[in-house]
Amino acid sequence: MIRMTKIAFALGMACTIAGTGVGLAAPVNGVMLSPNKRIVVATGARHARAYRPTVGDGRIVLFDNLAKKDPKGVYMDGTGFSFGGPNSLIGYAALAAAFTPTQTATVTKVEVAAGYITGAKSAVEVTIYADASGAPGATLWQGHAAMPVFGDCCDTVKLGVKTSLQLQGGTQYWVGMSAVPKDTDTFGAWNFNVADQVDAAQTAVDIGSGWMVSPSLPNVAFAVYGN
Repeated sequence: MIRMTKIAFALGMACTIAGTGVGLAAPVNGVMLSPNKRIVVATGARHARAYRPTVGDGRIVLFDNLAKKDPKGVYMDGTGFSFGGPNSLIGYAALAAAFTPTQTATVTKVEVAAGYITGAKSAVEVTIYADASGAPGATLWQGHAAMPVFGDCCDTVKLGVKTSLQLQGGTQYWVGMSAVPKDTDTFGAWNFNVADQVDAAQTAVDIGSGWMVSPSLPNVAFAVYGN
């Protein structure tokens, strides 16, 4: 059964972000949603297993908040922000998280803690955006791949970046997550990280009227590598 600390965390996040209600909605398809459908929590027993991908291949870590020392906690499994296509259970919602590369390098790989909940297809579309006055701006790269099941820790979605996309160290960019446009009923979640419970980070959501930016603590879990 899901830990009560995780439920309490989701309740607090729901109240902070939504400003509505004090509890989660009734379970739907194995998850519980906050009143504004922004926070999603997996219900039922889950079997975590030790897993942590290695960077390897001479890659440079440009950003990484996936846990390295917890043998069963690459990210906060079964708890995160929801996203979906226009015909999904939550309606249209796209997500993005800001990051600043540690140094200038060409991106070779993006890794995200995305989980599939419902829909005909389990793919997620991942985007790297330039920054536009503190919000996601121009699309720099985009790719998609299949997601593991939400709540089954701790696989990640890994995408190779074959274009010559160079990011500048010390400059803010965004990683975005959304349903693949043709997969209109896909409903998924971006898991929170467990590596930093102190520093708030900028996240953004678009529910059809443009990006709305706000700080998140903890941040969603992802990594960007380069060479």
